[in-house]
Amino acid sequence: MSKRVQRVPYTLDAGGVVSLSAAEIVAILRGADAMIGRGGRTQLSKLLKGSREATVLDHGLQHNPSYGFYRDLSLDEILHRIDWMIEEEYLGIVYDYRLPVLVFTDRGWSIEMATMAAELLDGFDERLAFGTAIQLLRPQGPASRDDLSSPGNGGRLGAARFHPPAAGMGGGRLREGSGEDRQRDPGAGTREKHHARNTVNGVRKQLSS
Repeated sequence: MSKRVQRVPYTLDAGGVVSLSAAEIVAILRGADAMIGRGGRTQLSKLLKGSREATVLDHGLQHNPSYGFYRDLSLDEILHRIDWMIEEEYLGIVYDYRLPVLVFTDRGWSIEMATMAAELLDGFDERLAFGTAIQLLRPQGPASRDDLSSPGNGGRLGAARFHPPAAGMGGGRLREGSGEDRQRDPGAGTREKHHARNTVNGVRKQLSS
């Protein structure tokens, strides 16, 4: 007879938080991207706090764009905001064996995908000048656990593969194309940039509505 797994319990507590700004929602999702399917609420709170603990630094979380976003808040205050995000279904929790870990919901993933697209736009022209194109591709099948934990992607691409994009949002994981690809299709870069900009604008409308 197999031994029953004792799951680590958790309790959500938004602590009276009734709303968050669009900037806060984007920042929390951007931080969560680094640990989707692997880390939980406490680890995310430490990333957003800008903690120098080994559990943060050893995983390279200090390189995440949202590192230290809530530097002036306590860990409890940050946890309240993360729990609000879960209650409002921007993030979800599933169990990885014994431990509760964070995952994107469709609602949260559509925003995070737009954030990643915006980051591509910021450096798109520069990357083209250096002979690299970035293509937004549709997901090519489910991810494996190895994809999520690969040190080469820093958690960003693994997270993108972990949860499918919301319907109608297009796009998916990111891949770099060669200069040769661009030579065969000179208009590819412009179309990719236009598609990414449409994705960003669509989610901005969602956040402002």
